[in-house]
Amino acid sequence: LEKSMVKVESGICTDGGNERLAPETYEAFKALYAAIPGHLKAKDSEYGKLSSGFRSYADQAVIFQKAVEKNKKANPKLTQAEAEKVTRKWNAKPGTSAHHTGNAVDLWMGWPMSSTNAKKMSNKKGPQYQKHGEFWEWLKANAPTFGFLPYSSEPWHWEKWK
Repeated sequence: LEKSMVKVESGICTDGGNERLAPETYEAFKALYAAIPGHLKAKDSEYGKLSSGFRSYADQAVIFQKAVEKNKKANPKLTQAEAEKVTRKWNAKPGTSAHHTGNAVDLWMGWPMSSTNAKKMSNKKGPQYQKHGEFWEWLKANAPTFGFLPYSSEPWHWEKWK
């Protein structure tokens, strides 16, 4: 599966082009990105750029383990199993992530991806939503046209369906 992934051009990635996607997802992503209205891109030139695409099992294992360690450091009383359970709220265990398929995209929304920031976006009167909510609303209204469905708890995470 990993060999079938295609490299995403650098101009539409936040990391300069080190991301990969499944070919069909890449084509849909390029079309979605091209459709973002100019007035939104004028607010934040990074809106909609790919922050994360395909992840191997090993990549996901590193992400998951770092999150477990962060949760254990924040609450040293947690057992390993408890820390993993807390971590699974926001991070997929290796082997279960939609990113393994190359059909999941994490998009730049104008703010760092975190559970705290995701919660802030639900407050429509809050400063984060006031600043970046128009782009998020545009995505919710338009991304399905390009075959992308939202992942409810992570505003930045979208999955391509066929």
